[in-house]
Amino acid sequence: MNPETKQHLEALLNMAVQVAELQYDDTARENMYAIIESVAEEFDIPRLYIETEQETLEDGTTHITVKTQEEPPEDWDEDEEPPTTVH
Repeated sequence: MNPETKQHLEALLNMAVQVAELQYDDTARENMYAIIESVAEEFDIPRLYIETEQETLEDGTTHITVKTQEEPPEDWDEDEEPPTTVH
């Protein structure tokens, strides 16, 4: 697969993750995640966990820190919904 096509596929997977997170039914959401993971694995696209931290200072300035990693955070409880994922 050429690099441009891979970038497009990654963008589509990102969009699919956002649609999955909109599902009201847990089973539907889990099924969508399973399909997304299967496609990502088939095309060797890694899953990334994203954590964000927001801090608002006294002067109103907001600092946002974004961390990405390939493994879930150490304090992540598998019964909880995972942090936002991006492929």
